[in-house]
Amino acid sequence: MKSPETVKMEERFRELRRKVYTYPNARINQLMDLQFIDCSAEEKTLTLGFDVEWWMMNPFDTMHGGMICTAFDMTFGSLAIVLSDKTWTPTIQLAVSFIRPIGPGAHLRVKVHAASIGKTVSNLTGEVTKAGSDTVYATATAVFFMAK
Repeated sequence: MKSPETVKMEERFRELRRKVYTYPNARINQLMDLQFIDCSAEEKTLTLGFDVEWWMMNPFDTMHGGMICTAFDMTFGSLAIVLSDKTWTPTIQLAVSFIRPIGPGAHLRVKVHAASIGKTVSNLTGEVTKAGSDTVYATATAVFFMAK
């Protein structure tokens, strides 16, 4: 059973997603179509999933590194927002390590953890796996500015 804090966190994410997906015109957030999988207020984690589509591929038919960075950035930013009272948390630093290539059609999971959510900055870590597997395809660390 989910704690009241985790239920509130999930509701806050769903509200954030509704706002992001109602922007006019297609933006990267809409194109990536990240889906909620799980969260934990106690562990300060958020897991989002998405399907790897052909438009995300590089010339070698593997997922473009920039798309992996985008998935991390969107998931990190969402976690920073839902764990705070902020509505905007721009990225200060994002470091990604690409471990294995990802082909088209994969369903990926981006799980991120907040090491700290401060008044000014937040520090986060994360990893990308495929659904149903513990194999890690990419890892990342990030720092977000807690703007407003």
